[in-house]
Amino acid sequence: MCADFSSEVDLEQFHERDWVSRARSRTKRYESGQFTGWSFGLGGKLSARLYNKSLELQKSGKTYLYAVWSANGWLGESNIWRLEFQLRRDPLKELGVSELGDLTPNVDRIWRYCAESWLVLAVP
Repeated sequence: MCADFSSEVDLEQFHERDWVSRARSRTKRYESGQFTGWSFGLGGKLSARLYNKSLELQKSGKTYLYAVWSANGWLGESNIWRLEFQLRRDPLKELGVSELGDLTPNVDRIWRYCAESWLVLAVP
């Protein structure tokens, strides 16, 4: 599950210590010297990525999301960031999802757990 957003805050300014997470690993990502985002717990049963989706689309040429973002107020100037969570079977079961039909009724609860309990940006 994911959410796309723009921010006037420089996401590169945050440090590993600013992220409160149950993930063992936290990695600040760069490509050719340019900050591209963060990854948390990659390879685990629950992981997260926060990355510059605008940059990814520019490189891939897949600009189909521009229309969606524009319809929601994006003016085409700011970067769009994506926070996405990947949950494997065990965490899904713990959150009440045993089969596909369980997913939709539990989406809000799953997102709240991921974005409010599992990974939190806590800057003093």
